[in-house]
Amino acid sequence: MTNPSTDERLIIHVTEKLRKKLHIPELGPADLSGESFYRWYANSFTAQREKFILTTHVESLYSVVMHAEDINDGGLYLEKLLQNMRTALGTLAADDAFERMVGSKSVQVSLVKTFSKSMLQSMNREVDPGFWTVR
Repeated sequence: MTNPSTDERLIIHVTEKLRKKLHIPELGPADLSGESFYRWYANSFTAQREKFILTTHVESLYSVVMHAEDINDGGLYLEKLLQNMRTALGTLAADDAFERMVGSKSVQVSLVKTFSKSMLQSMNREVDPGFWTVR
């Protein structure tokens, strides 16, 4: 989890709530000069008394939802996230999508503060059961 200067880096904007859950030290702002297609947002939420982590791709809004019960540090989160992304995109026969949205297998990852309130609002709507209720 570094702040590389290369363009091929995965930037994950982590909410304060998730940062504390994963015991990640204080995060700095993102250097957004690189490729925006490698940017993701991560947040935690509770549904029916179970804890989850929602990670959403900024450009496509492709989302990965994981049970959060056994994820208690940043390294384990990243390991499980990348594993779940590879599995899901491979199942969808979208192997090249992983490379386009995440980068190479040796991609460097930066965990940074959240940046866009509108992105967080979109993520909150994804997990709000009342939003999806037919009115």
